Amino acid sequence: MFTIFDTLDYEERVDKLAKRRGRAKELGLTECTGCGACCARMPCVPTPAEVYLIAEFLRMRVEDCVRKYFVVYWLPKRPPYLLQAKTSWLSCVGNLVERSLTFEDGYCIFYDEDNRTCKIDSVKPRVGREYKCWNTEQLSFIDQTYKSWEGVDLELFGARPPFIPVDAPKELKQNG
Repeated sequence: MFTIFDTLDYEERVDKLAKRRGRAKELGLTECTGCGACCARMPCVPTPAEVYLIAEFLRMRVEDCVRKYFVVYWLPKRPPYLLQAKTSWLSCVGNLVERSLTFEDGYCIFYDEDNRTCKIDSVKPRVGREYKCWNTEQLSFIDQTYKSWEGVDLELFGARPPFIPVDAPKELKQNG
């Protein structure tokens, strides 16, 4: 189980990374500097349709793409969904990400640290395209993204069950 201290420690590490690499927010800029802080904090949440676009862009079958680049992620009272893996989650690709890895360091698997760019920029999920660290209020559509996963059979995408942690309390397993 995680505590507020796990979250605070992780946020502190990401903020240090952002300051070291020049995050737009701290520099007073209104355009992305490619610092990677958002890609380190949490990869973009795609819709099911965006997963297909990414697979097509990579010239892969969706099942192979999911088993190589995505994990199953679950938040209480939301449907389980696919999420691009972080580099520290490679042991979980195609499966439910282990909760113990949630606050591990690492970037989205599609972030190119050397060039400070997204390797799938032309098909990057809407969440990643529209997120601006200097204006976080614009992400009101994120609930629509989570809802797009309601009723979706993740096995059809190549993901392997279980999709919700076995030890999750029953009342949290119901979709919000």
